Amino acid sequence: MSLRPMFSTIAEKYDLLNRLFTLGLDEVWRKHCAKECASGKIIVDLCCGSGDLTKHILEYAGSNVWIMDVDFTKPILLRSASKNDGKRGRVSFVISDVAHLPFEDGSINCVGLSFAFRNLTYKNP
Repeated sequence: MSLRPMFSTIAEKYDLLNRLFTLGLDEVWRKHCAKECASGKIIVDLCCGSGDLTKHILEYAGSNVWIMDVDFTKPILLRSASKNDGKRGRVSFVISDVAHLPFEDGSINCVGLSFAFRNLTYKNP
């Protein structure tokens, strides 16, 4: 099974699965990452999943931050939009594969990546 259909299928259960698989530590790790990312002005939450990292970045960042949530799965990105649309700061939602990001070189201050590294290396030498 490829990753895109799998994540589309589990979109509604994504948060619960993360909490279970990490025994709840995902929130601790995500908050630490968010504190590091919050100093940027233009931030990409790469492979944003359901938007929990963005939610935490907004808690720690100033009001002039711009976050772009990027994911290659529309149902997952819609979950992020439901959590983060209209929140303090600016959040945009971008459907894109990480191999073909639509950003100009040097235009991003910080990239946050919560749990996607395992997926980025899946069947990819």
